[in-house]
Amino acid sequence: MSSAVKNRAWVKNAAIIFLAVMLVLTFFSNTIMNRALPEVAAQYAQSGTITSKVRATADVKANMTYNVEVAETRIVESVAVRQGDTVEAGQILYYLADRESAELKEAQAQLDTLQLAYDKAKLQLEIPDYTADENEIAQLEQDLAEARTKRDEIAAKNEKVKKAKAAVRSAQNYVDSLTDKQASIQEQIAALSEGSSALKQYQQALDQAKKALETAKKNLENIKAEGDIDAARKTVDELVKTLEDEQLKLNRMNEDLQRLYLARDMENAEYQAAYDDAVRALEEALHTVSYDENGNPIDNSAAINAAQANVEAARRKLGTASDADILAQQRAIEDQHITITRTQKSLDAARQELSRIEGLSFRKQQLESEVTRCEGAVDAAQNNFDNALESASSSLKLQLDTVKTQLRAAQHALEDANTALSDAQAEASTTTEQADADIKAKERELEAKRLALAQKKEKALNDAALSNLDMQAQADAIEKQKALIETLKKKDTGATITAQYGGVVTSLSAVAGDTVSTGSVVAVIEVVEKGYTLQFTVTTEQAKLIRTGDVASINSWWGSDTVVTVTGIRSDPQSAGKSKIIVCSVEGDVTVGQSLSIVLGERGATYDIVVPNSAIREDSNGKFILIVESKSSPLGNRYIATRADITVLASDDNSSAVSGALYGNEFVITTSTKPIEAGQQVRMVET
Repeated sequence: MSSAVKNRAWVKNAAIIFLAVMLVLTFFSNTIMNRALPEVAAQYAQSGTITSKVRATADVKANMTYNVEVAETRIVESVAVRQGDTVEAGQILYYLADRESAELKEAQAQLDTLQLAYDKAKLQLEIPDYTADENEIAQLEQDLAEARTKRDEIAAKNEKVKKAKAAVRSAQNYVDSLTDKQASIQEQIAALSEGSSALKQYQQALDQAKKALETAKKNLENIKAEGDIDAARKTVDELVKTLEDEQLKLNRMNEDLQRLYLARDMENAEYQAAYDDAVRALEEALHTVSYDENGNPIDNSAAINAAQANVEAARRKLGTASDADILAQQRAIEDQHITITRTQKSLDAARQELSRIEGLSFRKQQLESEVTRCEGAVDAAQNNFDNALESASSSLKLQLDTVKTQLRAAQHALEDANTALSDAQAEASTTTEQADADIKAKERELEAKRLALAQKKEKALNDAALSNLDMQAQADAIEKQKALIETLKKKDTGATITAQYGGVVTSLSAVAGDTVSTGSVVAVIEVVEKGYTLQFTVTTEQAKLIRTGDVASINSWWGSDTVVTVTGIRSDPQSAGKSKIIVCSVEGDVTVGQSLSIVLGERGATYDIVVPNSAIREDSNGKFILIVESKSSPLGNRYIATRADITVLASDDNSSAVSGALYGNEFVITTSTKPIEAGQQVRMVET
């Protein structure tokens, strides 16, 4: 027992020691962890006033600076003004030595070469013709439709054959019964008339007449007048009328095509005028150069790029007016030709069918007349025979007449049934399997023809596209050369260079004896009457503080008469809507190139929640602040950084007014010793 008590005491002491060690380790680990946490400074959000303002620095520019350019290569004979002189519009700046313009002659020679190459290329163009292929495809489509129609009619035709066979069997049975009855009566009559030579002669004549009638009926059975002759004639007349109407429609479509050609030519003339205007605007942009007060050229590439874009847009329209309508009309005319061809084929087939039906009908009428004649002969022979037998058997004769009448009617009914059966069997000669196989074969053939035509058209289209690209490039080169010639003709100068506008001469770049080339700037004139301007870029939020007509404060003193006024606010095309361009007019004693520092948009407002600018953070999800939240634990309070998304309403140099899911008394983190993220534990600055 004492040993067991000692063991329990040892276990108890070990547990106490383990818990004490764990408690010490927990305390020190928490203290070490707190030392490793980022230290942050924070302050409470509060209400306040935000005075927003926009600061900017920009250079003064003249509203208009005129570059005096030379229209063609010439030699300067003398200079009529000096730099700094004030000149009037039309005043002579330079005197030039007269000589012929080599640029115009060279440009005309180059135009002749380009026009010759273009005319040769037009003569080599090939126009593809798909009429034969499309006619063949149309015929295959018609054959396929007819095959499908015949396949759909097979079941009905088989049922018709079945009914016709039943009718033939019924008619044959009736004929057989009447024939047997007639033979029985004739045997009785023959028995009565045995030994009478006169009666035998009548019998022979009757037998011969019957043989002739049988032969005529067989000949009639061998020929059948198929089809309705009236319907065939009506079909021919309708197709003739349809063909005339379609030809009249084709004539009208050709007239519409000519009107489309005329409309396209008129529209192309309008496109040409627009293109010439765009080229002239590009030339003006290329030859317009502005200089600052140091004589350095000011970049005007934006204006040149815009003018080039206008020229390219106008050039793409050249030769394209109404082409889609013309192409659609041409295709419609081609389709109308195909329709006329199909109608003509249908008319030829209908005429052949009418001729066949008329021939068969005439032959059938002849054979029917022969059958009628033979029937009359049989009747006459029968009458002779009957008269001879009249005295021998009046009762049997009456029966025989009745049977013969019934037999003739039954034989006609049998003939009609056989004819109907033959017609039905002829119509149902093709099985469903054969019809399906024929349809599949026609479908494969049609698909192959369509694929071949599509490949042929694609190749022709690719070839035409390449040719059109080359032709368009040549045409563009010709139009550009024509425009260049017109420009050279218009810019052909005399013996002087004059000022187009009045103003101050800020630069002279040529002296007597210099050779000045085409487009070179020989003088720069600042048009003072047009005034001065400056412009700068601000963010979209800053632009909301500025209004047209606002007068800016000038930080640096330039004189009491200097006034800067906002005249325009426009979007910055290079910022994707993130910034605006502010344009201001400048009045007073200023010079071009002078730098002004101005302040705009000074407006104060009171807001419920104001935080330091240092507290505002931003990531891909937008702007936010980090708020310190306190959580209790067994070892003391723990501080967690929590994210709150915000919207900045206004800002000044130190603070910003914000809105969001806030109450107004949040403890906002302003600075930290390390980068922190939402949800991260931090420690507060010790005070």
